[in-house]
Amino acid sequence: MNLPTLVQLKLAARRYQDFADVVNLIRVHNLEESFLTQLHPAVHKDFVECLEEKRREDEYEVGQDQAFENLQRNDSEASPSGPENSP
Repeated sequence: MNLPTLVQLKLAARRYQDFADVVNLIRVHNLEESFLTQLHPAVHKDFVECLEEKRREDEYEVGQDQAFENLQRNDSEASPSGPENSP
């Protein structure tokens, strides 16, 4: 089965897990709006929604990474270091 057929079947099923699978396929295969030309028009709207969900997830992950880096930076600045802070 080729990728466009798989994506179309997943979107046509309209189940949450299938939409999640399409989001993962978009991520793994770096799919963009240009992939729409390979899909039946009936699934275009759902594909675009999956593409937008993938982008939201990417933005969330970037935010989480930045928050983690800030926590690490704050922890390293707050922790005492050097002989003058030894008991």
